[in-house]
Amino acid sequence: MKSCSPFHSFHGRVRRSFTRCSGLGLSALLGLVALTVRGAVEPLGPSSRRTGLVISEVMYHPQPRPDGKNLEFIELYNSEAVPADVSGFRLSGDADFTFPTNTTLPALSFLVVAAAPADVQAVYGISALGPIGNGTNSLPNDAGTIRLRNKAGAVLLEIHYADRAPWPAAADGAGHSLVLAGPSLGEGDPHAWGPSLFIGGSPGAGEADDSEPLSVVVINEFLAHTDDPQVDFIELYNHSNQALDLSGCILTDDPSTNKFVLPPNSSIPAGGFLYFTQTDMNFALSAAGETIYLKNPAQNRVLDAVRFGGQQNGVTTGRFPDGSEEFYRLLSPTPGGANAGIRVSEVVINELMYHPLSDVADDQYVELYNPGAGAVNLAGWQLREAISFTFPSNTVIGAGDYLVVARNAGRLMTNYPNLTAGNTVGDFSGKLSGAGERLELTMPDTIAVTNRSGVSETNTIHITVDEVSFGTGGRWGQWSDGGGSSLELIDARSNHRLAPNWADSDETAKSSWTIVEHTGVLDNGIGTADDLQMLLQGAGECLVDDVEVIDPAGTNRVANSTFETDATGWVPEGTQSQSSWESGEGYSSAHSFHVRAVARGDDEVNRIRTTLTAPLTVGTTATIRARARWLRGHPELLLRLRGNYLEAFGRMNLPPNLGTPGARNSRAVANAGPAIHGVAHSPVLPAGGHTVVVTARIDDPDGLGPIQLNYRNDTNATYTTVTMADNGTGGDLVAGDGTYSAMIPGQISGTMIAFYIQAADSSLPAATTKFPSDAPARECLIRFGETRPSGPLGTYRIWMTRATYNAWNGRHKLNNTPLDVTFVYNDYRVIYSMGALFAGSPYISPGYSTPNVHRWVSAGRPISWHDGFCARLARPRQHRPRGAALLLDRRSDRFAEQLPAFHSSPRQRRQRADARQHLRRCPATRLRNRQGMGPGRQRRSIVQN
Repeated sequence: MKSCSPFHSFHGRVRRSFTRCSGLGLSALLGLVALTVRGAVEPLGPSSRRTGLVISEVMYHPQPRPDGKNLEFIELYNSEAVPADVSGFRLSGDADFTFPTNTTLPALSFLVVAAAPADVQAVYGISALGPIGNGTNSLPNDAGTIRLRNKAGAVLLEIHYADRAPWPAAADGAGHSLVLAGPSLGEGDPHAWGPSLFIGGSPGAGEADDSEPLSVVVINEFLAHTDDPQVDFIELYNHSNQALDLSGCILTDDPSTNKFVLPPNSSIPAGGFLYFTQTDMNFALSAAGETIYLKNPAQNRVLDAVRFGGQQNGVTTGRFPDGSEEFYRLLSPTPGGANAGIRVSEVVINELMYHPLSDVADDQYVELYNPGAGAVNLAGWQLREAISFTFPSNTVIGAGDYLVVARNAGRLMTNYPNLTAGNTVGDFSGKLSGAGERLELTMPDTIAVTNRSGVSETNTIHITVDEVSFGTGGRWGQWSDGGGSSLELIDARSNHRLAPNWADSDETAKSSWTIVEHTGVLDNGIGTADDLQMLLQGAGECLVDDVEVIDPAGTNRVANSTFETDATGWVPEGTQSQSSWESGEGYSSAHSFHVRAVARGDDEVNRIRTTLTAPLTVGTTATIRARARWLRGHPELLLRLRGNYLEAFGRMNLPPNLGTPGARNSRAVANAGPAIHGVAHSPVLPAGGHTVVVTARIDDPDGLGPIQLNYRNDTNATYTTVTMADNGTGGDLVAGDGTYSAMIPGQISGTMIAFYIQAADSSLPAATTKFPSDAPARECLIRFGETRPSGPLGTYRIWMTRATYNAWNGRHKLNNTPLDVTFVYNDYRVIYSMGALFAGSPYISPGYSTPNVHRWVSAGRPISWHDGFCARLARPRQHRPRGAALLLDRRSDRFAEQLPAFHSSPRQRRQRADARQHLRRCPATRLRNRQGMGPGRQRRSIVQN
């Protein structure tokens, strides 16, 4: 038997429809193979936890029309199953429009606000509100902000669009609109937006499926700065397994002019290339930067658009690997062939102190490194985007040397003895964002141009030679985000844009010992003062030694206070449970206690405790004292007596010279091993017996050796190992595209499969990495036999192994240590290695049962990665624990992904008030990935184990 069903792919955030046929547990693809497969395409849905309303489409820069009609518009969508009254709501920012009284947006429907409603109605045949207002009645063409506010003026949705990457170029004057193609990323994320399927957009309606065969053809490589006899060229790549006819397609650098029409019989082979030189096209590209457009023969769609900046003479820019989303400067031009590797700049961005532990912006710095054999003159080079700095004319960085760019050079040289005016420059303008952003290093060049008057002149251009869009959470460093470390490049030869190639600096040897001490009267307590408790008040590590609780007679009532032989008598629990005896260092000795906290501690469960040799008497005076040395993370240590009788609080000494500016990175290695990223499985919700394909992007400057998928049935500890390949067989869709694939055979419904990926490079000796990075301690999960309920409301799932379930069910319900789970949104989003835990107070924890739940209810509070994601667990009424909650901690190896949160249906709204009161009691555990969970209200969820 063989069954077929539609499936979809997503590239350039446009929907494409194909057919998947399955038989005998294997999958075959009929028709074209799309660039990327992520299961079903993400439909319109909530992008914010604040509201079910969505800003779904924006036409900010339409094509000029001969009739002069203004087609700018903003489209709203109601993603909920009930009508939404938006009377008195307002669009603000670069728009200014208040929705009139009695404006109701029906369930699952659209509403358009236009600059010129009559023009929109004349062209599209739809009614629109408007005008947009703001004085000019026009949205900015370069960059703008659109906010949706409720009646009280609170911001529900916010977009900051721009005309530069990663925003789609086709929406900037080429006729396409911006469409929210990935709402679960959150409307504030540029990667959530793509160009509309067709020129003109689709105001008042959803985007259609993409059935255009040519949509798999992309601009793959171009050369824009040449001297004779070398000439400019543009290369196209067919990312499918079928030859295509491109006759009649258009290449141009002006969206209003069809400069080059591909001639008849312009065929591009399957997985192949087709290129045209400036002689063929009769136009050259601008070395200063511009936009290349590839249009379909019908001229109703831009198939691909690439916007680029200044280009280095003779150096091509292209996708690597072929057909992938990212463009790089390449090692050499390869027109008509596979793109060469990534060109590493002669000077690289090597270290970032973007969120100092001091929270003082003047402690920020950027370090450059010259990995080459010769000195480089940096005169006129610039740091741009996140900050602004132009290097003076006398700036030279020697071979193997480092150069530090400071926000406050004087302050930095005071704190770091190795920094001098010879290796430190500044001050840069602006400041680095603690939430992550893009940073560019550019070098200057000059080009000769002819101006509009026909006069030759020389212009200076700036060429981006290195860049990093650093982030927080996910696979970016934990301790560099305000935990004392800088963010260090591990291997200068690697791809600097990938999070796995960066790491936290090692600061563990720098701090000095601190005395934490307090003397006071034991009063205002409860119960018996017979235990000493110790905890860090945030995630971090420290050493503790010489712990004392001194009674009025001068006797220390801590039995094992110096840890000279072991940690007998000390019990680490909850978030502090990874703490242990330290055999390598102590205060004036070789031993101490190593405190490791994954989150803040408390006096209930998340602590380290020891029983005193005898209880202290209430009303007497006692002293609590200890030596502590900070290692990383939160610097505040608390020691307290059971019953709240007495506490000693201390902020440990912090070294002023955190990070490694002007010196070799503490995490630098000669060979970092492959970077594994973009891991996914398809289908996300496999039916029983259906084969699953696991894919990953893997990158290494030395080339790749064996790549293995290791999977196991959750009932069995033994792994099965299969080779992942990029050769177009064994589940791999397109050979040579940098996506490695392997198949997991179909399993019976209810089976949980755990897997991880291991990759080696081709160097000798080979360097090996894993995903997740600490596998098999953490694993990626797939559960067979899942189905998605029908209807508009989304579905959340948590998958966990039996071992995780048992650990969760068997531990104290107030233990705030995150447990490893896989989180699934509908049938198109999956996040591996998310942390999950109960949340709540000791007053309600006795009602907690197991993590087996049927649905969640949330109060509609905004979610960011600064906050805990709390959700009330609702079980069948007769078994429902009162106030039980779940907290998700996003420390995933899967980078920077958001989720829409819960939305209410009418029958669930009655639960909101109770849930809201509960959420106010949720502990403020920090979520590590601040790319966020796009908000919402209530969603039905299933937890599996």
